[in-house]
Amino acid sequence: MTTLEPEIIEKNELAIKRIQEIVGADYAVKPLDGGFSGAGKFTAESPSGSEKLFVKYSEVDNSLAPPRKYVDWLNQEIDVMASMGEQPFVPSVIKAYKGDEYSVLAINQLEWPNKQITWTMENVQKVLKVVRQLKDVRTSDKPAIPPPDAGEQNPWKDVFEQIKSSDPSPYASRAWLEQIKTRVLALDPTELLTPKDFVHGDLRSDNIRLGDGLPTVLVDWTFAGMGNHDLDIAYWLPSVKMEGGPEPWEIMPNRPDLAMMVVGYFFARAMLPEIPDAPMVRTIQRKQLIAALPWLAHELNVPLQ
Repeated sequence: MTTLEPEIIEKNELAIKRIQEIVGADYAVKPLDGGFSGAGKFTAESPSGSEKLFVKYSEVDNSLAPPRKYVDWLNQEIDVMASMGEQPFVPSVIKAYKGDEYSVLAINQLEWPNKQITWTMENVQKVLKVVRQLKDVRTSDKPAIPPPDAGEQNPWKDVFEQIKSSDPSPYASRAWLEQIKTRVLALDPTELLTPKDFVHGDLRSDNIRLGDGLPTVLVDWTFAGMGNHDLDIAYWLPSVKMEGGPEPWEIMPNRPDLAMMVVGYFFARAMLPEIPDAPMVRTIQRKQLIAALPWLAHELNVPLQ
């Protein structure tokens, strides 16, 4: 059994009190582990057990820069979900509170039988169908907000700058990188980065609920906004491969531009230090890079070394 630090216990107690003020004082609220952001995750259950909620909670944290980062992110998610209205691929918002010091978002708890999705091509197509439906949802002209360290230019410029002082060999040899250097640095990402479609902005398995005979639902809408439909899918494909699914080129064939953009993004992120308030992010990004590298090798026809 994990022993919690007194400070964490105190923070949880305050969070539970605030959540109960929003969902109901008689609701049983319990903290959850997991996730990749600094937002707190909780369950809330009514006294009769007839209503079960999943709750995200964020508060101002002066140890962060900026202190309101996670509050602003959660407020943003609340706004996006409210603006989309009722959609079959969006969980229902039961209660929400946007405050200056803290915010709360409570959605219906999604009871899907699968904890680990089996990425058959059929299941991949179910997700792609939802992503295509998103193209017709336009809540505003707000660009999708990228993850906090995402670049807006050709990411390979950062990669080749980083390997001047860092060793890329855990992922690819210098010889291989030299072979592809001219082609990847010639990538012009302007079109891919031009907002034209409404996108989720953070597709990955833990943000997808999928099951036989059940609707496909996407959660965690923090980074949703206007972006590029193809790029939104492409960033998801390394996770699919990492979890036993099809190769990215089987899902999106003949797209060297997407392979270059995705692998460059994860390569540049893999070489960066850990994020103190989200320590799992770099680990996942490094795994995604390893899963994505064969895609680029395939598209450029340069065997990975």
